[in-house]
Amino acid sequence: MLEQAQTLANTLKQRRDRLANLVDFPVMLWAGGSSSRNFPANTYPFRASSHFLYFAGLPLENAAIRLEAGKLILFMDEASPASTLWHGATPSRAAIAEHIGADAAYPLDELATQGPGCATIAVQDGTTRAHQHHTLQRPVPPASAPAGQDRDLALAIATLRLCHDAAAIAELRTAAHISVQAHQAGMLVTIEPGFYQVPALLADPQRRDRYQTVVNWERLAEFQDVRGIRIEDDVLITPTGAEVLTAELPTAIADIEALVSSV
Repeated sequence: MLEQAQTLANTLKQRRDRLANLVDFPVMLWAGGSSSRNFPANTYPFRASSHFLYFAGLPLENAAIRLEAGKLILFMDEASPASTLWHGATPSRAAIAEHIGADAAYPLDELATQGPGCATIAVQDGTTRAHQHHTLQRPVPPASAPAGQDRDLALAIATLRLCHDAAAIAELRTAAHISVQAHQAGMLVTIEPGFYQVPALLADPQRRDRYQTVVNWERLAEFQDVRGIRIEDDVLITPTGAEVLTAELPTAIADIEALVSSV
């Protein structure tokens, strides 16, 4: 367990150092929180922001980190008595900070003093987004359209994550292994590559302007009566491999056009 903690801390330190080589400003990232479904107490399962997880290493709900010059400060509150009652004991803030190699750790109410001047990436849930605005004392653009330092940060993180490090590759291998083990003989899997045209999206001036160099809009307009195409395969998992049950269906362009023309 100690060796795993040291390996995680070392991996996170290497990622912070690589980020520090790409940006010369402080960074603050939020994990986010659970989003409500039909009423506040009924929430979706928590999933930490991917970028927070990349640099913090653990899915810590309602936590935040500050990164600067290779250093990490963790901000999170201790578990409440109610949380301990319902979910059992959890590691303390200090223990988590040690596990991930943080240089310091503080409660969330200390976050506001560290926020101004930091770049960030907006998270999905509304409560945390409001917290981002308040802490940084400025509007935070959506993750799909970052601006200024936030855009520089997004580009830097994309550069880092474009090629996986050894730790990320190990996680991917573990996930793939679990997925393989979950599929057993007799199960049926549908492979569903699809192409869809949504008029409201295709007619959006911002999207048309953004993708004008990668989309042939005039050619696409010739197929505006086609709302979607999906070519599916049903694959049966067997004790020795897999059998494509729909192998006789045409998938090549010429074969599909010949079939349609014959109808």
